[in-house]
Amino acid sequence: MVILKSFFTFLYQNDYIQTPLHEKMLSSNIREADIPNRDLSSNEVIQLLDYFKEHPIIHCFIATLATTGLRIRELCTSRISDITYQDGDYWLNVMGKGRKQREVLLHPNIIEGIKSFRLRRKLDFQLDPTDDSPIFTTANGMPYSYKYLSNYLTRHINNADLTFIKMRKTPITPHFFRHAYAIISAENGATLESISPSLGHSSYRTTARYLEKRLSRKNSASHSWKNSNILKGI
Repeated sequence: MVILKSFFTFLYQNDYIQTPLHEKMLSSNIREADIPNRDLSSNEVIQLLDYFKEHPIIHCFIATLATTGLRIRELCTSRISDITYQDGDYWLNVMGKGRKQREVLLHPNIIEGIKSFRLRRKLDFQLDPTDDSPIFTTANGMPYSYKYLSNYLTRHINNADLTFIKMRKTPITPHFFRHAYAIISAENGATLESISPSLGHSSYRTTARYLEKRLSRKNSASHSWKNSNILKGI
């Protein structure tokens, strides 16, 4: 709907059409109840990491996405020159949606995972502000297409022999790890105000949606029943 509206706006502003069709279009807002469940818990992420521990390529992608909240496109376009080291931490400079820049922390074990990934590709890992080569490359040394990588990860993840995957109604895609990042950050004490810019969101409301279902379950009144005599007597 956004693409069509932009296209109709372009046609009208450049006199290809005389009727402002973009002004006639109804809102395409999605009801909260219709937003698909993309939640991933810390336990589910751990299960995936354990399942792919002997596959350094997939393991590295899952670990990096889950611990950084990167979009798949941002991961594919990341360069060696985007990584800096300051005060004992590695930071990745990211160009997100709307050309908004942010820095993403790369934990030491993620750096080790990147080294293992590049070793598998017969590449070394040296920080160099002049090296504009991609961090992650295909077996042929080419940068990943984000669509290809998204499909590749989706296929392998959903073929994993894990019970929680078989029970899901929708396939897990790389975008789910952004939700996992938000959920796990919140569980470890991070606030909405710190999670939102870390994900590159321009609105707290978007981040809140990531956390809504998880927080709703956590705060459910039903938890107070766990020691109820009624349950003990059923």
